[in-house]
Amino acid sequence: MKKYAVIFLVTLLLLVAGYFLLSRRHSEVAWDYIPGSASLIVTSDRLSRAEGVTGDSIGLRELPLLSLVNGNLSMLSWFNPDAGQVEAFLGRKTVTCSFHPRSGNSLGLILYIPVSDDVERQWLLRPQRTDVRVLTHTFQGERITDIHDKHSQNLFSYLLKDDYLIISQFGDLIEDVIRSSPGVPAKGLKKRFRSVSPGSGYTVYVAGESWKPLLLTEHSPAHLTNFLNLLPEYMDLRLEEEASAVVFASAGAETRESYIGSWIAGQRGTPFTGHRYISQQTSSMYRISSDNKEDFRKHYMAWQQKHRTEGGQVLASVLSRQKDVLAGLISPEIILCTLEERNSVSNGKVVLARYESYDKIRPLLFLLARKTQRDAGAGVDKFQGYEMFSIAVPELPEALFGNVFTGFAQTYACYVAPYLVFSNDAQTLRTYLADYENQLSWEQSPDYDSLLADQGHPAQLSMVVNLRKTTTGASAINPYLSFSKRSETTTGLFENLVLDCRADGGVSYPRLVLNTRKRRTAPRMLNKTFLNVDVEWPVLHDSTVAGLLNPVDGSSEVLLSNSTHALFKINNEARAKPEFVTRLDGNLVTAAYLTDFLNIGRQQRIFATRSRLYVIDEDDSGVMTRLSGTLPGEKSIASLYRTEGGHEGGSRFLVHDENNDTYLWTEIGKAPRLLTGRQKFDRLRQPVVSLSRPGASSFIFTQQNGKIYLVSEEGKVRPGFPVDLLSNVQSPFTWATGSTGIPELTGVTSFGEVTRISLDGRVTFRRQLLRTESSNVFSTLYDVNSLDWLMIRRSASKVAILDKQGEVLFEIVNLKPGFEVRYHFFGSDNRFISVKSGNYTSIFDFN
Repeated sequence: MKKYAVIFLVTLLLLVAGYFLLSRRHSEVAWDYIPGSASLIVTSDRLSRAEGVTGDSIGLRELPLLSLVNGNLSMLSWFNPDAGQVEAFLGRKTVTCSFHPRSGNSLGLILYIPVSDDVERQWLLRPQRTDVRVLTHTFQGERITDIHDKHSQNLFSYLLKDDYLIISQFGDLIEDVIRSSPGVPAKGLKKRFRSVSPGSGYTVYVAGESWKPLLLTEHSPAHLTNFLNLLPEYMDLRLEEEASAVVFASAGAETRESYIGSWIAGQRGTPFTGHRYISQQTSSMYRISSDNKEDFRKHYMAWQQKHRTEGGQVLASVLSRQKDVLAGLISPEIILCTLEERNSVSNGKVVLARYESYDKIRPLLFLLARKTQRDAGAGVDKFQGYEMFSIAVPELPEALFGNVFTGFAQTYACYVAPYLVFSNDAQTLRTYLADYENQLSWEQSPDYDSLLADQGHPAQLSMVVNLRKTTTGASAINPYLSFSKRSETTTGLFENLVLDCRADGGVSYPRLVLNTRKRRTAPRMLNKTFLNVDVEWPVLHDSTVAGLLNPVDGSSEVLLSNSTHALFKINNEARAKPEFVTRLDGNLVTAAYLTDFLNIGRQQRIFATRSRLYVIDEDDSGVMTRLSGTLPGEKSIASLYRTEGGHEGGSRFLVHDENNDTYLWTEIGKAPRLLTGRQKFDRLRQPVVSLSRPGASSFIFTQQNGKIYLVSEEGKVRPGFPVDLLSNVQSPFTWATGSTGIPELTGVTSFGEVTRISLDGRVTFRRQLLRTESSNVFSTLYDVNSLDWLMIRRSASKVAILDKQGEVLFEIVNLKPGFEVRYHFFGSDNRFISVKSGNYTSIFDFN
C-alpha cells in the first residue's frame, strides 16, 4: 500500500510540475522566437477584454501602442468569420507582441499567441473564409503560410511552431523569426531584463536604443534624445492600476552610466515644489534634482573640470578663475522647459537653475553681457523690473549643464529667486516673466499643480509632457505614441505624460504615468474666453466692443458706453448688471487693454475715444481714478495697440491718428511722441509690430506698396531699410526667430510670396505659395490680442488657413462676399477661427 501511495504522490507531483512547466512554457516560450531586432515587447493576458484601467473607465484598448496590437489581432478574423470563435481562441491567453523598426520610421509587429489544442490548430491551418487565398512557401525548412485577399494582395503571413501561432503583416519578419531559431539573439535579449515573467496584466519591455523611434521623430530635438539616453537601456514596465492615472512601473533595471548620473550618484531625489515657476505655455519639462547639496556640487565640479565645449572656452576666457565661482554656487535642481509654438517663437526654451545667491552671480552676469556683446549697452536691459542679460556665449547652458541643455544659439538671462533663468530668445524670456508675474503657471492649473510633488517617490530624473501641446512644432512626439480620442469629443483621453526615474544604488526604477484630464471647476479655471451671461443693451454706440480678460483670476468683462457717453463695465458673474465706471467725451473707437501701465502693482483699463486716451485705475476698495491725455495738436485717434519695452520693460502703446501718423505713448501725464518724425508713410498697414531686443527696440512699418521699414524708438530708419518687395502687401510684416537665434522680418505679399528679411535689410528667403485661383490674395492674420499670427489665402467665397511656413491647415468654403475672418489664440490647445459670413458667425477649431 505504501508502494502505491509513493507512486501516486510522485505521479501527482509530476502532474503539478508538468502543469506549471506547461503554463510557464506557454507564457514565456515566445521569447525563444523574438528576433533580436525587437525594439519593444508587449505581453498581456487581457488583450481580448476591453477592461477599464482607471476611474474614468479608460479601456486597455485605448492605451497607446496597445491599440496597434489590437489592430493586428483583427487579422484573426481572416481565419474565421465567427467572432465568437475568435474570441474563444484568444480567451485568457497571454499574448506577446514584438515591435520591429522598419524603413521610413515605421514599425512592423509580430504576434505570438498560444495554441491550446488540435481543434484550434486545424482551423488555423484551414481558414474558414471563402474570400481569401491560402499560399505556402518554405524557408529554411519551415512552412510559412501566406494569406492573400481575392485581389491577390498579401494580407499577412504566419507560422505554427511549438504550439504557438506566430503571425505578422510582413512576411520578412516571419522569416526573421526562423532565422532567430533556436533563439540565441532573443535569449541574449531576455537576459538583459531583470524579470520576464509576464504574470497578469500588461507589461512593456523596452529594448535598448532601438525603441527610440517609437517616441522620436526625424526632427526630434537633441535635448529629448539626450535626456532619453539617461534612462536605463533595458526596462520592463508593468501596468499598475490607480484611480485616476495609468501607471507603468519597473521592478528595477540596470542603471546606465551618464554624465548627469555621475552628479547624483548615491543621492536621493526631491519632490517638486516649483509649480509657480513653470509657465502654462510649457509643452515639456525636464528636471534633475538631488537632496544632498554638498555631494552634488562635488560631483558636478569634478565633471566641470573635464567638460570641454566652445562655450566653456569663452566662459573661461571672460571669467577666468571666476568660472568656478559660477559653477560652484549651483544648488541641485536644474529644469529645462520647452514652450509651445506661439507668435514669432517656434522653438522657445527656458532653463531654471537654482542659485540661491543672486548677489554673488550678478557681477558675473554683468561681466559676461558686457564682454560678449559687440554693441555697447546691448547686453543689459530691464523688463518689468527684472534685469535681463544678453550673453553671446555659444550654447551657454550646454557649457554649464551638458548636452541635455542644447538649442541656445543666443542666451538671455535673468534672476527669478531662487532660479537663474536662461532662455534662447529675448521674446521667450519676456513672455516667461509676464506669465510668472500674472500667475499663469502650473500652480494655477488643476492638471499640473501637484505633478512630481509625491513625497513617496522622489525621482532624481523626471520628464513631463503636455500631450495637447506636443502635437506640432519642435517638441512633437512620434504618432505611434499619439493618444486615442473619444468618438464623441475631440478632447484627448490624457492630459500629460510623466516619465521619471529613481536611482538607488546600481538599480534604477523608471516609471511612466499617463494622467487623465481633471474636471475643472470655475474658481480654478484660468483663461476664461467668454462671458457666461446674456446682457441686454438698448443701442450699441461704440464702433468697437471692448473685451478684457484678467490673467490673474481669469475674470472677463466688456466695456460699453451709452448715448450720453457714460462708460459701463459688465463682468461674468452669474447675474451681471452694467456697472457705471466714468463718463467719457465720446464713444469708444479702439480696443481696450488691461495692463499695469502705471507700474504700481495692479492693472488698469486702457482705451481711447476719437479725441482722448484713457487710463482707468481701480484700487482694492473699488475706487475708480480716471486719467487721460490727447495726441499733440489734438489729432483724431484711429487705433491703439499695446507693445512692450516701456519703463523698465513695462507696457506702452502705439497710437495711430487718422492721417496714418504713429505715436509712441510711454507713460501717463506725458503726451504721446510722434514716432516717425518727418518720415511719412503711404497707406500704412496696421498694426505696427514691435521688435524688442535687449538694448535695441524697433518697429516694423509696412506700406501697401511693399516697402518695409525698420524704425528705431528715436524715429530713425535702420540702415539697409526700406526694403522694396516690388509687390503690394495686404498686411503688416512681423518677425520670427531664425535658426541662429537672431530675429528676421517675415511676411507675405498679396500674390503669395513668403519673404524673410534680415536686420540689416537683406532678403534671406523667398518662397512662392500655391495659388489655387487667379483671384487668390494672401495676408497675415493676427490674433485679436496680438499673441500669435498665421497666414491666409482668400478669394471671393473661400479662405484657407495657413501655418507660419505657408502650409495649408484647412479651408473654409461657400462664404458670402465681404466675409470677415478673425483669429483667436488662447494657447496652442485653445485657438480657433471665427468667420462672419452674411448674418452668421461660424467657429472653426484647428482639428
